[in-house]
Amino acid sequence: MEGTNRQCTYRTGRIIIIVKIDGGLADFNDKGEQTTKYAENLSELLQIWKSLGAAATKFRSVFKISETTPSDELISANAKVQASLAKMTQDAGMVPMIEPEVLRLGNHSLQKDEEVTSKVLHLF
Repeated sequence: MEGTNRQCTYRTGRIIIIVKIDGGLADFNDKGEQTTKYAENLSELLQIWKSLGAAATKFRSVFKISETTPSDELISANAKVQASLAKMTQDAGMVPMIEPEVLRLGNHSLQKDEEVTSKVLHLF
């Protein structure tokens, strides 16, 4: 089976397979904020990917900086999603890579950027 041969090559060739498991973003509120989506059958998919040689997962949450965002509610919701994804990944025997992504777009000050980034990272 071709897939099996490739899997063996990856393992012996020191290639680490990392699977992106977030399903993009979903609207969170009327401020334009978005939360991380993921497949309902993710636990099952993680077991399959692990059996195929995956060693880790990667997933992200996005935070936009404005005068009113990111809200405390979004930061909390995304932290909970990322914690759930990390737990599912660990339960499947893989390493989770959590990525809270603070977007640097906009006309905000460097001080506002530092404030938001520190707040997000503190809660993660």
